[in-house]
Amino acid sequence: MDRKRGGGVYSAVAAFALVLAGAAAAEPPPLEYQAKASFVYNFIQFTDWPDDVFSGNNSFNLCVLGPDSFGRALDALAGEPATGHPIEIKRLARAETVADAGCHLVFVSAAHRPSVELLKSVSGHGVLTVGEASGFTALGGVINLFEERGRLRFEVNRHAAQRAGLQLSSRLLELAAEPR
Repeated sequence: MDRKRGGGVYSAVAAFALVLAGAAAAEPPPLEYQAKASFVYNFIQFTDWPDDVFSGNNSFNLCVLGPDSFGRALDALAGEPATGHPIEIKRLARAETVADAGCHLVFVSAAHRPSVELLKSVSGHGVLTVGEASGFTALGGVINLFEERGRLRFEVNRHAAQRAGLQLSSRLLELAAEPR
């Protein structure tokens, strides 16, 4: 990996880690989910959404579908700017509520088990789907987080991003692992 191109992503991760450290002084969330929250924040920073998905919205809606393992790690993002809008965290128990919640990013927890129906329902609506279950991108999700040799990595389904109308930064794509 080219250090110059990846430097911006690593700097953003490090800066966000400092924000998390300050916000989670009492009971920190699991380290795995602190790191995943950093990745999610950086996915937002390196993605361009179609302008029309923000019409009528004053916030950037970051939704978590299924059991929330992030805890306060994700809460630290609330109010932070994303594409010129403050981030609002929404926790959803059922997939049927994703469309009504006006989500710009949906994190699908591994415990929820992503479905083709959910991913099809948000495809073409400017929603960045991020998962953590094996086969998430093969089902039509845009980004999947996974652990490899003790390191958190991610893979990208470029076609799913295009169908969603999202523009992923070339820097982000360079850091992505090959689809598994």
